[in-house]
Amino acid sequence: MYGADGFSLAGDATSYPSYATVTNIGSLAYTWTASTTDVCALQKAASSTDRLAACWYTPTLASGASYTIDVNLTDGNSHQIGFYLLDWDGYGPRAETVQLTDASSGAVLDTEPVSSFQAGGYLIWTVRGHVKINVINNVPGTNAVASGLFFDPAGTTQPVPAGTTTGSSGGGSGSSGAVASSATFVESDIATHGSWKGVYGADGFSLAGDATSYPSYATVTNIGSLEYAWAASTSDVYALQKAASSTDRLAACWYTPTLTVGANYTIDVNLTDGNSHQIGFYVLDWDGYGPRGETVQLTDATSGAVLDTEAVSSFQAGRYLIWTVRGHVKINVTNNVAGTNAVASGLFFDPAGTTTVVP
Repeated sequence: MYGADGFSLAGDATSYPSYATVTNIGSLAYTWTASTTDVCALQKAASSTDRLAACWYTPTLASGASYTIDVNLTDGNSHQIGFYLLDWDGYGPRAETVQLTDASSGAVLDTEPVSSFQAGGYLIWTVRGHVKINVINNVPGTNAVASGLFFDPAGTTQPVPAGTTTGSSGGGSGSSGAVASSATFVESDIATHGSWKGVYGADGFSLAGDATSYPSYATVTNIGSLEYAWAASTSDVYALQKAASSTDRLAACWYTPTLTVGANYTIDVNLTDGNSHQIGFYVLDWDGYGPRGETVQLTDATSGAVLDTEAVSSFQAGRYLIWTVRGHVKINVTNNVAGTNAVASGLFFDPAGTTTVVP
């Protein structure tokens, strides 16, 4: 499936194609298990049955720690590069960012946030020229890992319609798929409180500290946040209803791990079907710590262009921010009050037009 032209397996063999010069900079190597039949581990180069779970990893556990794999494709042609990521031991669990840059100019060609990869996953690009693959840790107390690098002819894997990026060295930039990202703010709902059932989440939802049920058209990654439950069970209407209960509620949040102004985390939302959908984001300052004030900003995941910015304060009773969204966006939650943290409690998906724009 991958590696027809060449490969490099952490802890095992390397066989690079003649057109590629590869240098691994700043990583260390570790083997979780030298022999296993687990299908999440990579097959060994010299065996048809045995597998190896190993990685290249950042030597420090700080958020932002990184290493680089320098890849120079010297023949002037485009080739497919595959990068295998495996969080074998679920340490953290891990979350990281893999970014491709032009080796000469430093221009960013593509950025991919990765989490929940205990079962392994490949990132696939079509690449030409000299690039750097930067692997960056997003979770304090863990490290960023990768397990394999694979080379194939361009076009071996066909791109998916939305959110796929083709890297181009020589000053090019990543380009989004056929669907351009957009976000239109609809309203700020302060009346529904935590009683979301029958109002929001018809297509899917994610509740901090509780259940997640995403729609088939959405891929969601939470980057850089921690999770906390203020009250595991309550009847207070400001707390969100639990997914599996008609009466019980939970007051919980995703939050910034530091208390500084500007501290932030990101929820990456990729709507892959090319259609517009409604996204609702519930924020709740349950304990009034501060009290809190934060900014929720939607940006285009590829270009970084700002699509909408909402300042939020006085939300002890809870508030939904509602947008109509298409394509691949990032929801950035930023703390505005020193000594507090920025919080959010739920994410909801509905058909576009479920909520109409308030005049």
